[in-house]
Amino acid sequence: MWEVENYTDFLAARRELLAGTANSFLAGLRSSALPDTSTTLERTTMVADVPDDQDSRADEVAALITELTELGCSEPAVDSEIADPATGQVLAIAEACWPEGLQPGQGNPVVLELDPGEAAELARLSELGYEVFTSCDSLRGYVRRRNQEAAGLTAEVRAAFERAMKDVYVRAKKEANYTAGYFLTMLSSYGGLGTAHRLLASSEVSSGFTALFERGRLDLTVEALAVKPEFADLFTEDEVETARERLRQLGYL
Repeated sequence: MWEVENYTDFLAARRELLAGTANSFLAGLRSSALPDTSTTLERTTMVADVPDDQDSRADEVAALITELTELGCSEPAVDSEIADPATGQVLAIAEACWPEGLQPGQGNPVVLELDPGEAAELARLSELGYEVFTSCDSLRGYVRRRNQEAAGLTAEVRAAFERAMKDVYVRAKKEANYTAGYFLTMLSSYGGLGTAHRLLASSEVSSGFTALFERGRLDLTVEALAVKPEFADLFTEDEVETARERLRQLGYL
């Protein structure tokens, strides 16, 4: 009964127990007899049918947490509610959350949210400094890349990608007459790789992607960079497939 998905069942069971106790008490008052307090309410257990996909998701999250712990990450808070400190609005109920970073005091807080809400809520989480991941695969890839970077295995590739991201901004302005102001702001805030992860995690293509498509310059998009073999180690399979699919739908690949 102490599972979030069983909350409505809990309320229904509690309602019945409270109604029964209240009716007994009122009946006792009418008969001028004191209610019997020698008996106590028994604990009620209800078994709710849990969809198979929820079981598999729970198993997937548990396996991910075990794997990340073995990779040196701290234990996360699970089924954690994250509220906006300014308004109190619930922005997400995360399957897992590392409020102090994957390792305490190192990096931004990290959230795994497999049922992301509105894009504005995800944007607000990013504004608050959270690294938001909407799939186990993307978070797993992020941790592995971070560990590789710590070992210096992808530092050179990442530096090349950072240069390439800045280069597409310059070329888009010069060659396609498109000034990607918001893209430049993201580069300043999150760096090239962080910007790419955020754009590929979005359920919709960016306005910059659309603008460059209209100009016939999809080669200057983040998606075009993400599918290049030399940058394969920087992205998960899901991210690369997202980039490929966006480009494929418009005939670029």
